[in-house]
Amino acid sequence: MTDDNKSRYRRPPKETQFKPGISGNPRGRPKATAKLESDLARVLNEHVKVHENGRVRKRTSLGVILKRLVLEAAKGNLKASAQLFKVLEKFGVRETASTLPPPVSDNDRAIIEDYLSRTADNFLKQKQPKDGGIQP
Repeated sequence: MTDDNKSRYRRPPKETQFKPGISGNPRGRPKATAKLESDLARVLNEHVKVHENGRVRKRTSLGVILKRLVLEAAKGNLKASAQLFKVLEKFGVRETASTLPPPVSDNDRAIIEDYLSRTADNFLKQKQPKDGGIQP
């Protein structure tokens, strides 16, 4: 014979058990406090309206700040230039000249021209009809 009201290991008394449909945590988990990093990321990714060349465009706040920094550096503002170089160095951006392909030397140019002339000759020979007539 079992007694449902009797409390034992892992069986609290019926009076203290949660009632059906009622949560044990009525107010729920407290909301997390906002962190500076997440707030900053949210604000920098917000879209703002910007006037460019007589048109209104939507840009992110971060994009507007970076564009303004580049423009100020281009005007000769030394502080903006220093700040821009710090940003470029921090994110590992290299000079754009180093991303361009190296110039072709005269020797390389001669090799390429020789190759193209030989392949063009072979291509034209393949297209020539064997009977010597004009191909339609």
